[in-house]
Amino acid sequence: MSLALPGGVRGARRRAETDALIARMTVPPDAARAAAIDRLIDALCRAAIWEKLDCLWVLAAHDAQAARRNWIADRYNLAAVNAPLFTIDRGYASDGTTSYLATGYDPVAAALPITAGLGMWCRTHAVTIAVSGNQNFSLSPRSQVANEIRGRIAVDDYSLDNFGAVADSIGLTVAQRETATLVTGWRDGVQVGSATRAGTAHAASSLNLLALNNAGTAQNFDGRQYAACCVLRAPASAAEQAALHDAMRDYMTTVGAA
Repeated sequence: MSLALPGGVRGARRRAETDALIARMTVPPDAARAAAIDRLIDALCRAAIWEKLDCLWVLAAHDAQAARRNWIADRYNLAAVNAPLFTIDRGYASDGTTSYLATGYDPVAAALPITAGLGMWCRTHAVTIAVSGNQNFSLSPRSQVANEIRGRIAVDDYSLDNFGAVADSIGLTVAQRETATLVTGWRDGVQVGSATRAGTAHAASSLNLLALNNAGTAQNFDGRQYAACCVLRAPASAAEQAALHDAMRDYMTTVGAA
C-alpha cells in the first residue's frame, strides 16, 4: 500500500485531481511530466491554495491543448483567438496585435467576490501597455508608465492602480483585494506594494489573457510569454503567496520554464 510521504512524494499513488486533469488532455503527459503536475497540485492542496482557486492555467505544458486546460475543473478552458504563439514547456504569447487567449470566465456569472486576486507567471519582459483581464479586473506585471505592477481589482473606472515597484515582468505577479479598500501586489511570493481604493463591482465580461477584454473589445495585446495564470477566489495570506510561488517555481524549473 502506498504511503503519503512529506513533500508530495507518495509512491505510485497520485491525487485524484491530477488524474482528472490528465484525463482531459488529448496528448497524455509522460511519467516525468505527470509527476511534476502531481507535485504542483499536491503542494497547492497541502497549502490550502487549491481550494481558493477558480482557475489555474499552466501554459508551460507539453502540448497546446493541455496548456489551455483549467486545472481546477473542466470549465473555463482557454480558447486561442487569432493564433497566439504556443511554445512547448514555455507558454503562450500574443503577436501583440490581434491574438490572445479567451478564458470564458465572467466574474459576475461566477459570483466572484471583490476580495479576489489575479496572477500570472511571465517568462519574458517588455515595456508595454499590455494588460490581461477585463475592464474591472485586470493586471499588468510591469506597466509602460514606470517599473510598477498595475491594474484594477474590482474597480469600476478606467484608471490603473500601482500595486508596487518591480524591476521587470519576469516571475509570478499577483494582485489581490484584501479588504473593501486595500489591494496588495506580490512578486515571487513577496509583497512589494499596496493601493488604497474602494472596491466597487466586477464587470459582466469574461477575462482575456494576453489582452484586455474592454466590454467586448480585445485591446492592449501582450507579446510577453505567459507560463501560467490564475484567478483567486479569496486573497492568499503571506504564507500562501510564498507557497504558491514555491510550488509554481518547482514545476517551472522541472520543465525548463524558469
